[in-house]
Amino acid sequence: MQDQRMADSEKDLIKRVTSLSSGRIGVPCRDFERVLKEFPMKSISVHACLEISDFASNQLGHWSSEFKFSLAEAPNTDARTEMESWQAVSAGLLESLKALAPSASQQIEQKHSLIVLQHTLKRAAKYNESTVLRKFRATALSKMSFILNSVGFSGLASRMYSSALYPKGTRGRNL
Repeated sequence: MQDQRMADSEKDLIKRVTSLSSGRIGVPCRDFERVLKEFPMKSISVHACLEISDFASNQLGHWSSEFKFSLAEAPNTDARTEMESWQAVSAGLLESLKALAPSASQQIEQKHSLIVLQHTLKRAAKYNESTVLRKFRATALSKMSFILNSVGFSGLASRMYSSALYPKGTRGRNL
C-alpha cells in the first residue's frame, strides 16, 4: 500500500513538473523549485529522478541557448540568471541520480549534455539555413574544428566551433 502511494506521489510530481511548461519553452527555475519543495524527495525512484532531471536539462538547454544567442553588447540578463539557476538545479539532480544509479553515471552525464546541446544545435541550424553561404561556412568550420581538436589544438578548435555555432556579435561567440 505504501509503495502504491509513493508511486502515485511520484506520478503526481512528474505530472506537476511537466505541466509547468504548459506550452511554453522556458520555465522559470523558481516555479520548478516550488513544485519540488512540495514533494518528499528522500525516497524517489531512479525513473522519477531521471524524468525530473531530463526536464531540468531541457530547461537549462533552452536558457543557455537564449543567453548565448543574445547580443554580446546587450546580453539577455534574464536568460543568464535562469541559465545559472538551472545549472545549479541540474547539477544537484544529476548528483542525486548518479547516487541512485552509480553504474550509469557516464550515460547520465552524456544524456544531460546531449539534451542541453540540442537547443543550441537547433537554433544554430535554423540560423545557418537562412543562406547557403552560412550553411557551408558552419559545416566547414565544424569539420575543421574536429580535425584541429584531434591533432591537439583544442583551444583553436573550440573557438572555431563556437564561430560555426553562434552568429557574429552574440554571447556564445564571445565566451
